[in-house]
Amino acid sequence: MQRLWYSLYVAIRFQGILELPGLRSVRSWIYARAFNAPGLFVGHGVVMARPHVGRYTRLAIGRNVRIGSHSELDYSGGLEVEDEVIFSTRVLVYTHSHPVDEEPPAWLSGKTQFHSLLIQRQSWLGAGSIILPSCGRIGRGAVIGSGAVVTRPVPDHAVVVGNPAIVKRYRQCVNSVSKPGSVL
Repeated sequence: MQRLWYSLYVAIRFQGILELPGLRSVRSWIYARAFNAPGLFVGHGVVMARPHVGRYTRLAIGRNVRIGSHSELDYSGGLEVEDEVIFSTRVLVYTHSHPVDEEPPAWLSGKTQFHSLLIQRQSWLGAGSIILPSCGRIGRGAVIGSGAVVTRPVPDHAVVVGNPAIVKRYRQCVNSVSKPGSVL
């Protein structure tokens, strides 16, 4: 049954008819079943792509995840999104890369490096943020600033900004399981 829902997702993801305001909830409903993610809300023009299929290709999405318009999630290296994560508009997530120090260039020979990514509960990825394969983990309750380019793991409750992204401060969370500033 899961394959049927995924096939339906593939068939509709570039179809404009489900982008109409009255049918957006239908599109989110199909996406939620295709990716086994109850409460998933998907904005306009979202692409969940696996450009390279390999043994690492895996996607797991938790409950009540919101993915903003024109975002692209690459899960070829493995992507796990926990509950209550928000992706703002135009967020780009990459989980694969190509070695650059080889002759001939690796992208010509098809060599690919896969990197898994875990985005933990209650994280918020700001508009236009880019998560590169080297990130590996975005901690619980972390906030990625708009336009940030994340190249390293992000600690729990950190607010990161810039290119490359750096920790600007830590959120003061009252009901958190882990302490702000905890290291990986």
